[in-house]
Amino acid sequence: MSEAVAFSAFFPRHLLSMLKGKDLRTFFLAGYTSSLPALVGRSEVGRANSVFETIYSIGYIVGPSMAGVLAATIGPGPALVIDAMSCAISALGLAFVHRDLRAPLDRPRQPLVADIREGIDYIGSNPTLRSAVLFWGATSVVMAPLVTAVTVYVTKELAYAPSALGLILTAYGVGTVAGAITSGRVVGRTRPAPVMLGGNLVMGLALASVAVNAQLPVLLVASVIAGTTQSLVLVTYLTLRTAESPDALLGRIGSTARTISLGLQPIGLLVGGALVDATSASLTITVMAIGVAGVSLLFLPATSFRRARLATR
Repeated sequence: MSEAVAFSAFFPRHLLSMLKGKDLRTFFLAGYTSSLPALVGRSEVGRANSVFETIYSIGYIVGPSMAGVLAATIGPGPALVIDAMSCAISALGLAFVHRDLRAPLDRPRQPLVADIREGIDYIGSNPTLRSAVLFWGATSVVMAPLVTAVTVYVTKELAYAPSALGLILTAYGVGTVAGAITSGRVVGRTRPAPVMLGGNLVMGLALASVAVNAQLPVLLVASVIAGTTQSLVLVTYLTLRTAESPDALLGRIGSTARTISLGLQPIGLLVGGALVDATSASLTITVMAIGVAGVSLLFLPATSFRRARLATR
């Protein structure tokens, strides 16, 4: 995969995340995942997802630091201007992509509602794809309040300085980078289900250790492990979803899957926030640990999901 493609992929995704434009972010993510097979070929989708997620994760580590330095030196306004200029850099990078990224043109045009229904129907009719989408959707809902709960837990209940929270979040980010890099070697060499199911179980154990141990070194190690497994599960899921989706429906299936995973996250945030207020952040993290491990146990009986392979087509 060319540097131009990776470069252009990072900037809009980073910018849209910073702007909290969930609707625009969904548009971009659907377009990027559906165009990936045309860019790199289906046999390289797993490695490409690994590269993209690595760049994305590095952005979450480097980006806030750069923003803080720029805001302190040149001011918030000029810093935002520099951030906005990333859109132009992104467009320049995309200008070097000459392949046709559109869906096959031999299909008749349909109303938007029919296109949406077609994507939903295909997911519903494919047991492996249905299980994968629901698995990641459930995981996303359970994990949605993680940052909020950890922030309250570290700064209020453990009374650590804000710098300790920064270290913990950075450790999680380092883990996501490590997981994204590792996934390039893991994806395609084993069945996706063991990686996804086992990854959630390990993530649950890591979160449980955070909830019961107040020592900062343990919190940092657990954060790295949680970030690593989260990236492994995500890259494997994206690759499996692409492998199970025909070229003509990549955009529709991706949009439906993103709607489920992103659209239901506010429910997780609401429940998690209410649980923190009603009980404690440590108990909330414990519930999340049980929940994310429970997702794996819930989908363990899904035979088609367990036996799925990342066959290229």
